[in-house]
Amino acid sequence: MTELFVGRDINMPDQYNLGSRLCLQLVDMVPTQVVTVHEAALAPDNPAWLTGTPTLLVGDSNEVLRGEMALTYLQRLVVTVSRKAADTSERGRKAEPPARANQEEHAPADDDLWSSQIDDDAEGETVGVSGKVTTEDITRALDARKDRGVATPTNKPAPTPFKD
Repeated sequence: MTELFVGRDINMPDQYNLGSRLCLQLVDMVPTQVVTVHEAALAPDNPAWLTGTPTLLVGDSNEVLRGEMALTYLQRLVVTVSRKAADTSERGRKAEPPARANQEEHAPADDDLWSSQIDDDAEGETVGVSGKVTTEDITRALDARKDRGVATPTNKPAPTPFKD
């Protein structure tokens, strides 16, 4: 079993220090039997190798990892555990396309991103059958911009010349 030793922030004793918080977030993503968390200040007999937090004692090899190395190890552990869980779940069911987070089960399966579902443009005119922008569409849009007072290449004032 791997053991993580965490510590409190010196300036804010009610919170863990930054490295410990990051490690704790990663530990939350793995099963509880994989990593045991200890608060370093509460340990009765701190071993000589426990010189700071976060510190990770890897159970298989008794290797001690501190700081960024502990964080990196936990990141890799999360990826490994996630892959194993995904492989296990994939074996138990047939292949299905992944569900989208915001898609309901009864939603239509119209996944054509390139076709518009809008029948009218902003002015209430129907869009042509082909759906392509024509020269008339561009002319109409530029005329509408002129009517609103938006600067276009044809109606904006000439730039003032630079003075030396």
